[in-house]
Amino acid sequence: MKPIGERVIVKNIDDKKSKIALPPTASKEERMEGIVTEVGKDIKDIKKGDRIIFIKHSAYDIKIEDKKYKVVNYEDILVLI
Repeated sequence: MKPIGERVIVKNIDDKKSKIALPPTASKEERMEGIVTEVGKDIKDIKKGDRIIFIKHSAYDIKIEDKKYKVVNYEDILVLI
C-alpha cells in the first residue's frame, strides 16, 4: 500500500497511549495522533515511523487486511513529534 502525492498513511494511537498533554480547553475531537506507516513520494520531511498530530475530520478511514488506517493529506499534519 503506497499513498499517492502528498499523503501519508497513519496507524492511530489510542488517546490513552498518547504522550501529548493538551490543556483542558483543547478539544480532543479535532486532533489525532498517529504513527506514519507509509509516505507519498512528494513528501520529503516526514518518514515512515514518525509520530504526527493531524486534523481528525480531514483524514480518510481505510481498512486493509482487517487493520484500520487513516489517509492524511500533508497539509492537515499539524505537528511532527
